[in-house]
Amino acid sequence: MRTKQLSRAISAAVFAAALFLGSSSVFAQVKIGTNPTTIAAGSALEVEATDKGVRLPQVSLTSTIVFAPVAGTGTSATSPGMTVYNSNPAITSGTGSNGTLYPSRGIGVYYWDGFGWVTANATKGYQLIWAGHSSGPFNSPYLSPAIPLAANEYMDSFNSGSNGKFVAPYDAFYTVSQNCRIKYNGVSSAVIYGTFDTYINVKSAATGITEARSDVFLRNEFTFTYAFSQSVTIYLKAGDEISFSGQGCMGGGCQPGSNYDIIDLDQTVSLFQ
Repeated sequence: MRTKQLSRAISAAVFAAALFLGSSSVFAQVKIGTNPTTIAAGSALEVEATDKGVRLPQVSLTSTIVFAPVAGTGTSATSPGMTVYNSNPAITSGTGSNGTLYPSRGIGVYYWDGFGWVTANATKGYQLIWAGHSSGPFNSPYLSPAIPLAANEYMDSFNSGSNGKFVAPYDAFYTVSQNCRIKYNGVSSAVIYGTFDTYINVKSAATGITEARSDVFLRNEFTFTYAFSQSVTIYLKAGDEISFSGQGCMGGGCQPGSNYDIIDLDQTVSLFQ
């Protein structure tokens, strides 16, 4: 009796194994949609439809080098190929532990390569990463030294709260711009000649030395408000600091007692990535 029971048990086990092995070849490929039995030989998963698409998980990524909020550790051994649709327009760029820059290009499809989120959105170009604005006025008196022109920070993808200064997050080309209006606010005169300079300054992270990398000079009759702008594309090293300043009436036709107000100040930094 026991021999028959054992024989039946073995037979059942063999049948179950055969069923599993047989079914595994069926489920090695998965087809969703019409014609489920017609599947390309190289497809592990295939979707067929004429009026539908495949929607990826909608995930709000915060940074291109932070795996979360996707669950898991995001290591190069466990997570390469993880693909999501990022729904956060404010995702920031970053440099991964492998030294690679992972640009952020807003909403769109990203995949994790083991160190950072890679996006196929758009093509390479300059992306606005820092911006400041102030209505002013910033006053520059006659024969005064250069005054800081620190706009209120409206956007900073890397160093939020830097008080009107920008710190380069990594080595790259940056385009820095400053726009303002200059209004004479001094002693009355029929014709007022004067000079004014605005500077884009770089403080080197390596040496601590600050130098003007762009200087725009204006000399004219200040009988009304002048528009003033400058822009420069420069290569910055990680940690280099951008600041802005202005200086009015250091001589050359300036009138004692003259003052200049800098108003409607806009400053921006764009990164090539």
